[in-house]
Amino acid sequence: MKQILFRGKSKDTGKWVYGDFRKRSNEETCWIIPKEPEREREEGGYEYIEVEPDTVGQYTTIDDVKERKIFEDDIVYVEGLLY
Repeated sequence: MKQILFRGKSKDTGKWVYGDFRKRSNEETCWIIPKEPEREREEGGYEYIEVEPDTVGQYTTIDDVKERKIFEDDIVYVEGLLY
């Protein structure tokens, strides 16, 4: 089953946030809802973290040789490939 995961840089902290992506069609504002269970609020809701829209990317389902996830718009170096 394909893993659907997004990331974006938090507007508040500048750190990468990973989880579900949300955006209203009539707004520019984007949010990520972190997937980590410890981020779930006690009152049953979820934390929405506002992210920079131009940093949002979806997980490609491909990992690099160090098993790090590759997201859309990542720059990847391929050893031995000449341009």
